[in-house]
Amino acid sequence: VTNKRYRMFIDYLNGKNPDFEERYPRKRFMEIMAWFASNKVWDSNYQFGVHLQARQGVSAGRFCSDYHDDNTFGGDEQPVVKVSWYYAKAYCLWMSLIESQGEKRDLFRLPTEKEWVWAAGRKGGRKYPWGSEDANYSRANYGKHVGTTTSVGSYANGATPEGLYDMAGNVFEWCEDWYDSEKKLSRVLHGGSWFSNPDYLLCSARSYNHPETGDDSIGFRVVRSCQF
Repeated sequence: VTNKRYRMFIDYLNGKNPDFEERYPRKRFMEIMAWFASNKVWDSNYQFGVHLQARQGVSAGRFCSDYHDDNTFGGDEQPVVKVSWYYAKAYCLWMSLIESQGEKRDLFRLPTEKEWVWAAGRKGGRKYPWGSEDANYSRANYGKHVGTTTSVGSYANGATPEGLYDMAGNVFEWCEDWYDSEKKLSRVLHGGSWFSNPDYLLCSARSYNHPETGDDSIGFRVVRSCQF
């Protein structure tokens, strides 16, 4: 998800996108988010509710990336960063409601870890998203070579044979799953980032972070399930 796309979400929350408001009322969306927070819908530990309360409720400012207007990370086609797992989930919910005009809440979502790894490595058949060849700077943005994120889709040599870009490098990507299924403190991350070493670019490499956390190395992509 690019900054440009994520800003559409923020503009909607700020009442600056009448086209989307027409498809699904902003007030109703805010009510759903507040209900999710108070009813432990997204996690059993009530972290989302606590997080919103700490940030004084549901508002556009609470969902905005800290790098919204940053010259280094805020370019339109760069991946949005500094967005927590919860805010990535909120974006998916918003997209679902807008696209379906309020009829579906799960049209778009974060990938499960199994889905992410399958898509990157074709069911475990590839070492890296592009194949078995070692990583280099023509295939991915990693190792602080560029020093920031790059525009989404910049590395054609690193795409999967199926046409997925940036499955390695640029930003780590949130997955749906808990990293620690018993303690439930962290969510799974995959893909490596612009400052990661090559080991994190492997399809099998996994990382984690607390769902409230967002930094300049973490972004997300959206899954839309096949409709038959």
